[in-house]
Amino acid sequence: MASPTPGPSRSSLDTNRRGLFEQFYEGYDHQSDEEDDFEGIDHQSESSDSDDDVVANQSIGLNLEVEDAEWQRVEAPEPDFGEMINFTVRNPKAPKNINPDLTEPISFFHLLFTEELMGVIVRQTNKYTADFLGSEETQAWIARHRHSRYKKWPTNGISVKRLKQHIGLQINMGLNPKKRLKDFWTTRRSQATPYFGSVQPMYLFELISRMLHISDKEEEVARGRPGFYPWIKVRKVLDTINRNSKEYYVPSRNVSIDESMVGMKNRVAYIQYMPNKRHARFGIKKFELCDSNGYILHISLYAGKDFDVRHEEGQAFAIVDSLLQEGRLLQKGYNVFTDNFYTKPKLAEHLLREKTLLTGTVRANSKDFPPDLPKLDLAISQAEFRRKGPMLACAFREKKSQRKPVLMLSTAHTAKVLTKTVRGKEQTKPQVVFDYNKSMGGVDLSDKIVCHYASERPTRRYWKIFFNFIDIALQNAPQTKKLSRQDFIISVLEALCENEEALQPQIQPPVQLQAQQKIQLDRLKGDFQEAVQRFQTLQKKAAAKVKSAVKLGSKPASEPLVPIASDDDRSPLVREEELRQTQMLKEQEVVIEDDLALIREREERIHQLESDILDVNEIFCELGAMVHAQGEVLDTIDQNLYTAADNVESGNEQLIKAAEYQVKDLSVASSSNPDLTFHHQLLGRKEQM
Repeated sequence: MASPTPGPSRSSLDTNRRGLFEQFYEGYDHQSDEEDDFEGIDHQSESSDSDDDVVANQSIGLNLEVEDAEWQRVEAPEPDFGEMINFTVRNPKAPKNINPDLTEPISFFHLLFTEELMGVIVRQTNKYTADFLGSEETQAWIARHRHSRYKKWPTNGISVKRLKQHIGLQINMGLNPKKRLKDFWTTRRSQATPYFGSVQPMYLFELISRMLHISDKEEEVARGRPGFYPWIKVRKVLDTINRNSKEYYVPSRNVSIDESMVGMKNRVAYIQYMPNKRHARFGIKKFELCDSNGYILHISLYAGKDFDVRHEEGQAFAIVDSLLQEGRLLQKGYNVFTDNFYTKPKLAEHLLREKTLLTGTVRANSKDFPPDLPKLDLAISQAEFRRKGPMLACAFREKKSQRKPVLMLSTAHTAKVLTKTVRGKEQTKPQVVFDYNKSMGGVDLSDKIVCHYASERPTRRYWKIFFNFIDIALQNAPQTKKLSRQDFIISVLEALCENEEALQPQIQPPVQLQAQQKIQLDRLKGDFQEAVQRFQTLQKKAAAKVKSAVKLGSKPASEPLVPIASDDDRSPLVREEELRQTQMLKEQEVVIEDDLALIREREERIHQLESDILDVNEIFCELGAMVHAQGEVLDTIDQNLYTAADNVESGNEQLIKAAEYQVKDLSVASSSNPDLTFHHQLLGRKEQM
């Protein structure tokens, strides 16, 4: 077992360590910093000339001559020196600059993904489509294909409302995943999701996906020429998300920097491979600056070594410095957590000059790190510490299977070992390890949140990046109501898809009904059709009778019953008979008019009856719609029951696996510790029961 060179006594060590610490921070007054708000002056690290560096160094009293000092062994616990750098941000981990009148989820979504950005996308999409469809090559292709969907593109292009519907349906696909795109518009009863067809037809959704554009093609610079930017196609969306994410949120003191991936296997020069990313091993790499709760503050896309940010200290140094500058976190006392790809003593010294702390794991071959720490043969739960001014180096071995110790570097901690109860078990670790485990997982937590309801779908185009940004906007959107993430996303997509056309009655695929309900519905339809046919037959008969009665009643008025003689041949009896016939004709005309009035009244009643039957028809139609809706609700309940059953079954499998792992751990532990044998035997008896 290798051991370091014995150090001085404990009392002299404390005195020397305090003196070295004060020498490194000589002249620095912790109370001199005035608190500033997060939206204050945009602090950027300046690297213009040496005079600026001297001013910056004097502002925190940093003595650069201590860089040549050697690492000294320290023992835990170290005395508490207090805060090295004050945290000067008010109201951390809270929204800011938000109008208190905003209450709807769609309003919070538009804070990140703005209406202006959607207008830009609509203009560029319509412009690209007009150029594409107007080309001779495309026109010739359309002429050869009579049923081309390009012929269905709207004459005036798409509107912002159409784009919102497209984005809303894309988000809904993340909540209801299916293998094929056409399955969302299927009319099969067992697989139908009628909401998609009621919002936008499939051909229009595919057309928008094909023509979607964000940047102006005329402004794009060809690869290899000066001014070329690899992410010009999504730059406006990326800049909008980055700017608004910092505008409406104040991060907590502990932030983290790590890589993430947008899963893609397209033929793009920027595809990377990261085997430790379970959700996507191939894809576009992103460097993200995140809060410890998963809130993404800034994103930087990686396009390969040809477009790296150059720095004399290496790529990792440049990435951390660039992200912190873009995130406006320097000069405020933030504590940055990084993994062993980024953490270097040179980076820690640079961030100290910017009043920023650093905590992270370190590689064994890292330059300027204590060379003896990686070689130590430590016992289980043993920790060793080294100090160089404000920098603390730590080596810790947690368990027997861990052959090499974990190496840590921090400018925010002292040598201190704590014992905490984690998940019902007592764990003894250095404080720097506890804090790193708690605050480093911001990027991984963000990936986990986004992955659950990711709206991105397999595609040969680069739009997965675009929809990944939409998922990030949904994640970062602030809320005033306590809604679950799923309910928040549903509210946003419903607001995006809402329009006047969707409110009109449309033909929807049939919903699967129960057998009894289907029989009753068919019977009602048949009875109603028979009643309508009988009514039409009776109406025709009544109209025919009315016409015949009118003809018979009009005959006496045109043909006299007795020929009328001349005035010379008339006798008094004849004149009396004529008067009597005339009177009878008048009486008959009165009777006919009364009959016609009755007929008109009857006809009006028939028309009223017809309108009533039409009302009954509408009632039956509404009843049919209600039955369809009820069947849809029943299908949803059945689907939820099946999903719950699958989740319970999966949970049982996980519990069984956990029990097996626990038995294996107890068996290993019992072999090294006889006191655990009884617990091992007891657990085995419970499994047999």
